[in-house]
Amino acid sequence: MARGTWLANFASEEVKSSGANIAIATTARPAEGGWLLEGVKSFGCATGVADTYLVTARVAGADDADGLALFLVPREAHGVASREPWNGLGMRASANHGVTLSDVFVPGDEALTVPGAFVRMLRMSRGSFVGNQLAISAVYLGAAQAVYDFALDRLTRKTFADSGRPIASSPMHQVIIAEMTERLETAYLWLRRQLDLETGDPPLRAKPEVYRQWRIAKGDIAEACFQVALGAFKACGTSAAALDGVVGRGLRDLAMGLVMTFPAERGRLEAARMVTGDRENELFASVRA
Repeated sequence: MARGTWLANFASEEVKSSGANIAIATTARPAEGGWLLEGVKSFGCATGVADTYLVTARVAGADDADGLALFLVPREAHGVASREPWNGLGMRASANHGVTLSDVFVPGDEALTVPGAFVRMLRMSRGSFVGNQLAISAVYLGAAQAVYDFALDRLTRKTFADSGRPIASSPMHQVIIAEMTERLETAYLWLRRQLDLETGDPPLRAKPEVYRQWRIAKGDIAEACFQVALGAFKACGTSAAALDGVVGRGLRDLAMGLVMTFPAERGRLEAARMVTGDRENELFASVRA
């Protein structure tokens, strides 16, 4: 990366698991001098653009997370093909359509296949799956701030034809602006708190607590950011309801945050299970007859 190589991450797949946010069905089979990859990645980053794809796969025969491995796959490698482009929600120009992998050979020195290494990598971080998840939320928050700034500027500059007063001065618009402001500040507070938990030195909380907090924070940040865009849509009205405008783009871009990796409801459920599970352990006692 330091030399200018563009790396893109490919983990998400269409297969779903009731017990995990991301299920990995792509397999890696041993081959002379390396590995052969087979599978389909439904969602990626910079498909057909990045120089190298970082692919997560399951070593053939493995049945748990210790068998997950990482592979560096050149974009032009034999057997790699981009899936059909899709006009999905989310930010433009990110080329999110995935790839198909058909007996793609990866040399042994371009693979991290040490048993348990993938899980060890996750445990070394103070947060959860990847260290830049917080950065993704920060991008969504930046988009929400842009929508908020646009809407506030528009509503304070434009005036009612009969009274000459700014549109922002009407009671309805005041309520919407207040809700947008509250939602924006809520997102900042969640993000700031999570950043403190993941970077504080010495650590402020144990890793399980940091992880639990992230399960809630991710969803609350995403939902708060989307509500900012929704408020701007209501307040600015039909004259700003264009998909190529700031408000329309904001709604489209921020909607993806609601489902990316996991929705808020799943994060809250997992956090609740962690809290109640810990409490059950604290209250557990043996009873002798």
